[in-house]
Amino acid sequence: MLYNHLIENAGRHIIACNYNQHIRTEHPNRVLPRHDLIYIREGEWRIVQDETEYAVTAGDVILLQGGHHHYGVAPCESTVKTIFIEFSSCDGDCLLENMTVSDGYHFPVVVHCQNIPGIRNYLESAVASFWAQNTYAQRKTPFWLEMILCELSGAAQRKDMLTEQIMQTIKKTPERFLSNQELAEMHHCSVRTLSSHFQKSTGESIHAWQLKLKCQMAEELMHREPQITLKELAANYGFYDEYHFGKSFKRIMGHSPKRAR
Repeated sequence: MLYNHLIENAGRHIIACNYNQHIRTEHPNRVLPRHDLIYIREGEWRIVQDETEYAVTAGDVILLQGGHHHYGVAPCESTVKTIFIEFSSCDGDCLLENMTVSDGYHFPVVVHCQNIPGIRNYLESAVASFWAQNTYAQRKTPFWLEMILCELSGAAQRKDMLTEQIMQTIKKTPERFLSNQELAEMHHCSVRTLSSHFQKSTGESIHAWQLKLKCQMAEELMHREPQITLKELAANYGFYDEYHFGKSFKRIMGHSPKRAR
């Protein structure tokens, strides 16, 4: 599999950002000096880049790299609706045979984003910023692009989308301990499926991961706000009382809250 590798913090320039639709036409045959990131809103397309063919459908993102030859295989059967961003390429951007680098953004040429609603939201926000009449609003466009690249890179490394969603739910409710039953109902699956997926992906039970996260968050907050009380910390992170918090914290972190201060 080929992966896109893009340099981080490159100060990229957005050349174009818009909606488009293609009615019974194929993707243009061209070599652009800039990257072309395309989100498929509706329809299906077959696109070739450097003689490798990619099939994309609604909810997919394809990034065609600047300086590489790409073209459509055949006209789409009806209509293909897209959102696209064309942005500058930088020295160091390239295509890789596998993800052998740790720095920068890296993700497959095609990323299936059907279960990542943030991608479309970010793209729509990028278009809105790009065409805004307000200068400060326009300046947001590169930031939306960075969010998109971050999300695509993160998606490429997620082995288990359900586990990722569970983690996000837990992080959004630090003041509560969520039970497996509650999480299963939120994510529309059985408790058994939820537990086995999480255990297989992380090597920990949901309760153990949740407890460790809360203790780590509490320690960071103690460093930031040394005056905070154990009672307040217990309330912040869903512990029954300060005694329960202190005992759990020492077991997980290996030292007492007092020492953590």
